[in-house]
Amino acid sequence: MSDKRPACYAPWITTYEYPQKIVPCCEWNGKSGRYIGTEEHMSLDDRFNHPTMKDIKEEMMSGVLPPECKNCVKMEENTSQVSLRQQYNEIVKQAEKSTDYEWNVDEFKLINMDYRESNLCNFSCMMCGYPLSSVHAQIAGKYGKTGIKKNPHNLQMYLDRLDEVRLIQCLGGEPLLTESMWTTIKEVKRRGLEGQINLSIVTNGSLLHRHDDELLELIEGFKDVMIAVSIDCVSVQHDYWRSSNSWETVKTNVDKIYKWSEGGESNKVFCTRTAIGWPNAYAARYVFDMFKDWDMQRRWNLITGPIGLSLPMLPQEELEKLAEHWKDYPDVSEMFANTVSSPDIFQMQLQRKQIENLEKLRDIKFKDAFPEMAHIYNKLNN
Repeated sequence: MSDKRPACYAPWITTYEYPQKIVPCCEWNGKSGRYIGTEEHMSLDDRFNHPTMKDIKEEMMSGVLPPECKNCVKMEENTSQVSLRQQYNEIVKQAEKSTDYEWNVDEFKLINMDYRESNLCNFSCMMCGYPLSSVHAQIAGKYGKTGIKKNPHNLQMYLDRLDEVRLIQCLGGEPLLTESMWTTIKEVKRRGLEGQINLSIVTNGSLLHRHDDELLELIEGFKDVMIAVSIDCVSVQHDYWRSSNSWETVKTNVDKIYKWSEGGESNKVFCTRTAIGWPNAYAARYVFDMFKDWDMQRRWNLITGPIGLSLPMLPQEELEKLAEHWKDYPDVSEMFANTVSSPDIFQMQLQRKQIENLEKLRDIKFKDAFPEMAHIYNKLNN
């Protein structure tokens, strides 16, 4: 077996399913790129050996990231952020170091489990859309009355390979609303595998239980656990940006998660994830301020899609003001300073129409939620 390693391990250790296609991971930009098109159940080995995936693997083995990997490339250009590719590299490194796993170019092992049951979600975040939110789907008239699009691929094929798994990632939609997340965690514990598996949960923070199951009790015993709560703004700005009248519930649950993470065990981690686009570019700083004295992890990323919400839509003088606004957080300030203005008014106007549709579910208007960006928003009337 060759000692040569790929530019990214994703095709060998994980997989990501949209309702109508399969790609190597959730960061893969498959809109115009390569993917396996199917709405039928497909096994993990069949997709690993599919001609499209073989082509992707060959390119990975050349040592060059394919063009569809531009999200990771962009993140790696900002040294303060960790890309998914870098995370996969670390997963393989740790698995080879502490287990009997050995990477093989001709073999798929489900080291990273990322199964997403559906787009079921109770939020309608401004930067999201119907593939990841059933509320958005209902607004857009997609997927019937419920707006729910279920994954055609069976959870059981993942559960059958839990012995291989070293990291389970629970994302959505909102994972705490789905049966599959709770089923997977319970099956891991039933089989006594939790001591060898890390668990990562990304949630909107709106709930910590389902039926009689309490999340913070159920996840005890896993090797390492991270609960990341997506918070892009606070208070009334959060209610506008994500879901009306949700902030107080999220803040209460965040306090509970933080108390849990302080339980004296180093394997429990609380993390905030903040997505920054031009509408919340000022407001996002107050998330950082709120948690600056907490012993926790803080992660942030830029909104790149929809493009009408991205930072390059702003004029250069606004980007300079934002660099000053964020001066207490040098990594973010530097990002604003390095962003080049390239507004696309058409895309911004399209996004304004989307915002106006979502405002029907809100108790407040954009100009009142984000007054510092009202002058930008108001110019998009036509």
